[in-house]
Amino acid sequence: MSKEHFKTPSRRILYTIRKRTNVSSKDVCFGNYNENHWRQVRLILERLKKKGLLFQDNAPLRENNAVSVIAVYWLTPEGIKVADKIVKEIDDYKRW
Repeated sequence: MSKEHFKTPSRRILYTIRKRTNVSSKDVCFGNYNENHWRQVRLILERLKKKGLLFQDNAPLRENNAVSVIAVYWLTPEGIKVADKIVKEIDDYKRW
């Protein structure tokens, strides 16, 4: 899978996850925070998960609370390869 197949929002999410190791959906929501924007971010995360670039883990919101959890996203080994190419390109030549 090549880095050219991803649009800017997906590339930005992969870049952020690679730089920070793991993120929640709130960490990759750039720009305005309306409900439409949140839905788009969740759809992008789901598509990246279906492609095998991310996997989702549930983390408790508080220390001893198993009921309230938040989704945390990590890169798979394939996702790391793709994200490394994106990070190299952005850090060397471009910026957001």
